[in-house]
Amino acid sequence: MSNNKVYIHAASAIDPLLNSDTSNRTRLTGIPDKADAGAKVKTLIGNPLRQASHLVKMGVIGVIQCRKQIASQLDSNAAIYVGTGLGEMDKCRGLFEQVMPPASGMASPFDFISSSSNIAAFYAAKILGLSTRNLTISQDEFSFEYALKLAMDDLRSDTYNQAFVSGLDERSVVIDYQLRRMHIADDQILGEGCGWLYLNKDNNGALASIEELTFVHAGNPNDSEWANAIADKLGHIKEHIILLPGFRVDIEACQALAQKLGQSDIFNYTQHCGCYHTASAFGIAEAVNNSPANATLVHINTGPGNQTAIVLIKRTG
Repeated sequence: MSNNKVYIHAASAIDPLLNSDTSNRTRLTGIPDKADAGAKVKTLIGNPLRQASHLVKMGVIGVIQCRKQIASQLDSNAAIYVGTGLGEMDKCRGLFEQVMPPASGMASPFDFISSSSNIAAFYAAKILGLSTRNLTISQDEFSFEYALKLAMDDLRSDTYNQAFVSGLDERSVVIDYQLRRMHIADDQILGEGCGWLYLNKDNNGALASIEELTFVHAGNPNDSEWANAIADKLGHIKEHIILLPGFRVDIEACQALAQKLGQSDIFNYTQHCGCYHTASAFGIAEAVNNSPANATLVHINTGPGNQTAIVLIKRTG
């Protein structure tokens, strides 16, 4: 019988300042200026990727930091899955400005190519030296969760031996342009960044195992019954629990859930990365790298139709 477990062997989390080291994290107090991704990429690979977008460069920084943690050679039968909520916002906006009146109607070839939202997955494959499947998945707040689900399904069916999975989104330089497509609370900070996970089915040397990824209709998290529904779904967890609330779950709802589960801490990772559609990838990668052995990580987020996505991960001892 095929092994149904999927294990995390490496993880990287890139914040808006392009830091991957937890010791350099800062708590965001406002929307930070755009960091120089080209300069960061140049220090890593010797090439600033001048024609690539800011989104692509963030993804490249993340996948390089993830790859550094992997001692072995990559299997040629590996695949790449990138979840993104809004994709190449600034490249698309720039393209529209070139082709719509009163502009000339002629688009720059480089801008046209870079406006494709699957270009980040392509660059990741190129950086990793892989000639294999690279997919981009977009599903609102659950873009990363669905990319992760697809990767897990492919590994479990032995379609691929290894997978790199990312959640990647940028902040537009025109903030109002982005907020028309993504609504956040007044006290929340718009962010950007990415998270990467390297997965396979070998438990030897794994950082963690993915125990469950599910989507449930549990109602609105502002409703008192939401915490009951999620707690019932999770059942009894005997290990210490670290709750990772997505940016659509307010702190009161998360505290109510923690109280029902017992033995729970809350890691509010969005204070370091801000709010964006695939911030869950940052939070999960950060928690996998920094949580204590044998802890159970529970990431929860809500999306359209009062759906809740639950990702349950167990750190190895």
